[in-house]
Amino acid sequence: MDVNDKIKDFFRKSVVHYGKEVSVPSDQHFGIEEYINDPDIPDGEHRYIIQYGYPQSGCVSVNFSYSDAEGFAITGVEVFAPPEGQDFVMANYTPETEIGEIGISMSFGLPIGTVEHKTPEDIERNPNAVKMLDFAINDLTQAKEHGECMVAVEKDSRTVPVTSCTRYEKETGKGMGGI
Repeated sequence: MDVNDKIKDFFRKSVVHYGKEVSVPSDQHFGIEEYINDPDIPDGEHRYIIQYGYPQSGCVSVNFSYSDAEGFAITGVEVFAPPEGQDFVMANYTPETEIGEIGISMSFGLPIGTVEHKTPEDIERNPNAVKMLDFAINDLTQAKEHGECMVAVEKDSRTVPVTSCTRYEKETGKGMGGI
């Protein structure tokens, strides 16, 4: 499968979870957000970003739009991966704490010296970027849905989460919640 087909596969494996809270076996960050409050977006068009992972620790990001007239269109892609020849390890730090009866967890990507790849040709030239795309596709293939996406949004936010990710609980397949 060439890189363009992999990008389309990543897109398809992502948008099937539109509107849902999901978890992936790797516990990587995954989400889809819709851009709002942007005067540059024409009436009748919706713009989104899909993000898997974190740029500093390995990431696939796809921008796309949707309109009734044009349907879906992928408008940009970025893959952050280590340069060719360097080891490929995705590293996240996920501290957890409890305050009374409320459990709080956060996830941060740890810097591993990734570089940005913005075109299919750039991705194809770096085997680590292709691995990052393959890893994301494989992980999303095994995603579990836990219900509707119900993430709170600040009043003046420029994006609204339409798909969110929670912790993957291997024994039961149920999310453990989180922020």
